[in-house]
Amino acid sequence: MIKIKTLKKEGFNEFKDAIIEFYSTKYKFPVTNITIDNSTIICLAYSDNQIIGAIRAISDLSRHGIIVDLFVNDDFRKKGMGKLLLTSVIDELRKYGVRNIGLVTEPGIPWLVDFYKDNGFIEIKDSIYMELEN
Repeated sequence: MIKIKTLKKEGFNEFKDAIIEFYSTKYKFPVTNITIDNSTIICLAYSDNQIIGAIRAISDLSRHGIIVDLFVNDDFRKKGMGKLLLTSVIDELRKYGVRNIGLVTEPGIPWLVDFYKDNGFIEIKDSIYMELEN
C-alpha cells in the first residue's frame, strides 16, 4: 500500500537520512543536511517502508512557493505517483495561503514539460528566468 507523508521542518529529522539516501540515487548534485533543513515542505511517497517518490518545496509560506524537485522511482512512474506528490505539496502550500507556486523544469524533456502543463502549470512567456553565473 502506498502512503503519502507530508513533512514540515519540524518533521524532517526523523526522515532525514532516508530522504538524503533516496535523493542521492536520483539527483546529479549532492543533497545534504543543509538541503533538507532549508526546504519548507517535503512530501514522501512510500511503500513497504521504502521511499518511492519525493517532492520538495521552498516557500515563505505566505506569497511564494517554488517546487525544487520531484522524483519517482522508475517502477512507480506512469501510475499517478508524480501527480499525487505534486498535488500533495500544492495542497500543503495552499493551506498557508501561498498564492504563487512555480517551478523550473528541463525544456529538453518534453514529457516532463507536458506533465507540469497537464497539472495546471503554464509557461510564463513574458518572463525570463535568470541565475547568477557561477
